[in-house]
Amino acid sequence: MPAYFLASKSYSITIEVDWKKYMKRILRLIALEASFLKRTITLIGIILIAFVAALLSVISVLIDVPDGMYSGLDEYANIFVCSVDGVSTAFSADCGGTPLYGKKIGLTEYATLTGATASLNTNPPPMSGKEDEKEESDSGFSLKRSGCAVNLNEAEALFSLYNEALNKNVLLGSAEARWPSTAGEIVLSSDIALFLGLRVGETLTIGPDLTHADPEEPEAPDLENLPTYAFTVVGTYDPNKIVDTIKQLPLECVLPYADFYLALDPEMTVSSLTFSFPDTKTLHDTYRRLEASGYGVELSALAERQFNNIALAEAFFGAVSGVLGAMVLFILYSLIAIFYRQRKQQICRLKLLGATSGTVAWIYCSIAVLLVVISVAIGTAFSMLFNVYFMNLCAQLFDKFSSNFVSHFRPIIPFWLFLILTAFTLTLFFIVNRKVKNADIAQEVRHE
Repeated sequence: MPAYFLASKSYSITIEVDWKKYMKRILRLIALEASFLKRTITLIGIILIAFVAALLSVISVLIDVPDGMYSGLDEYANIFVCSVDGVSTAFSADCGGTPLYGKKIGLTEYATLTGATASLNTNPPPMSGKEDEKEESDSGFSLKRSGCAVNLNEAEALFSLYNEALNKNVLLGSAEARWPSTAGEIVLSSDIALFLGLRVGETLTIGPDLTHADPEEPEAPDLENLPTYAFTVVGTYDPNKIVDTIKQLPLECVLPYADFYLALDPEMTVSSLTFSFPDTKTLHDTYRRLEASGYGVELSALAERQFNNIALAEAFFGAVSGVLGAMVLFILYSLIAIFYRQRKQQICRLKLLGATSGTVAWIYCSIAVLLVVISVAIGTAFSMLFNVYFMNLCAQLFDKFSSNFVSHFRPIIPFWLFLILTAFTLTLFFIVNRKVKNADIAQEVRHE
């Protein structure tokens, strides 16, 4: 039988590694290398602790300062609203707020109200001369008028604040006056109802005011192809009592003064729709998101001013955090570069003696990672002191909300910083370690 058909035996060699002895040797090497690099480690460690403490402090302030301002605004005001241009109440799902009321060109403004005996323009027509100006001023109805379209889902709660303003005057046909509860219903101020000759139960038509359709009028809106609406008058109200209610409840009363209120069809797209939000932070987050998406958003003067302050604080502390973060990474890069330059000969010697890249990385990365652990731990303690100082400084700058600026310790921040710095250190060392080629090893030990 040919020799290659003969059965052959296979042999395997098992090498058992004494991990305890191996680890002891590695630890000895780590301690030995750390002793050679103690001056470098001490100097870099002190610098790293200072920058890590500053970075952690600024990151905490970056979170605490806006939260303090949001908390102060929540205590200062009870209503958090913004107006969004060109949307319907169905937009509330995307907006994250509750639709309250809206305005629409050709319906609540730049509109013509036609009643039983007269018509009324919400916006005075353009003046053509002094005689026209005198005639308009003598009529008593040349002032700008405006309406308010209230969302049906919120109508009952919003109108309940104004119940005392409803007229019970039989001459106006308002013995059973009520607020709008369904689409197509409207209430009028008593003076407009008298001028138009309307009573409860009668129909009012509202259409675009075509006197503003002149293309030469620079501020005129686009009134072409706008429809005409028919509304049933369900009540009248005393405008003076509306004003008194708004004065008595300046924070809780969210409906603005208007010359007529109507129920808003949920499917109708309006010129601007006002939404309410549960708190200031939700309002600000929504405001940023909508502006980034290209929507036109309007805020109250107070909210806009404070949001600008918050954005300024976030931009400043964010920029400082970025600079400090870059400095911390640069310090770690310098540490690894110093390790490589000062101990390159030792690294080559270890590799020549058979040490793998993993073993070499373990030795020097252990030193670097241990330094990161110590820096983050001590830096966290110092950052808490820095954070208290910064928050007290912010309390002095924003005296109105001083009680709301509280320093908080968030363990998750130093934990994530430790993970990021450790990953950066390991990645950086492996990149540097790959530069040590066989030719470099031979060159380093050639004269030994």
